[in-house]
Amino acid sequence: MIRYVLCILLIFIFSCDENQESGPTELSLWGVEYSVDDTYSLDLEFLNGQIPSSIGDLINLTYLNLSGWNNNLIGEIPSELGSLDSLTYLDLGSNKLTGEIPSDLGDLQSLTHLDLSANQLTGRIPPELGDLSNLQYLNLSNNQLEGPIPSSLGNLTELKFLALGKNQLTGEIPISIKNITGLEVLLFPNNQITGPILFDIGDLFNLRLLYLSDNQLSGQIPPGICYLLNINEMHLGGNRLCPPYPICIDEEIGNQDTTECE
Repeated sequence: MIRYVLCILLIFIFSCDENQESGPTELSLWGVEYSVDDTYSLDLEFLNGQIPSSIGDLINLTYLNLSGWNNNLIGEIPSELGSLDSLTYLDLGSNKLTGEIPSDLGDLQSLTHLDLSANQLTGRIPPELGDLSNLQYLNLSNNQLEGPIPSSLGNLTELKFLALGKNQLTGEIPISIKNITGLEVLLFPNNQITGPILFDIGDLFNLRLLYLSDNQLSGQIPPGICYLLNINEMHLGGNRLCPPYPICIDEEIGNQDTTECE
């Protein structure tokens, strides 16, 4: 009898330990319960308030879309999103998110799509985003980001789409961008970017769209720009680029401030 009681006690103790060690099985987000283990995709509309940090507990999440004009999310992007190891798609665009981009997002090694555009994000672009080796789409446009474009973005060799326009970015276009030879869309307009256009711009032979307008780019346009045979649209106006201009892009030059040209 004593042995039987001891066995029951041991079973009860171990059962309690297991329950204490295991986390919650359900998670409440915006008033809806989600399974922690069985939630793989979230595509939500009509949201208000902040993004709960507990969203980082959805360990099997692969797709997260909280964008759209029907949402009105505020506050900062929770760094806990960086713990979603299986995430391949993250879109928080077209909200009213503030604060800096968390460097923890650079831990999302499976990510192929990252869109944080049309928010009110400030600070610098974290160089850790250059660790997203599988990224194919990066859109940080229409924010209030400042400082230089990190040279680490040149490590994103799988990238097809890169948009950083309508921010307050400064400094020169990193030479490392030429390493993204599969790039099809490069959008850097309406910043305060200085210096020359990449001398090796012709190496980006897959480019279809190139927007560098309304910056402070200077110097001469490299002749390699004529090697962009797949280009559909190119906008270079509103800079300080100096003549002579390559004949191949005569119509794309637009208005230039040439007062400092020799």
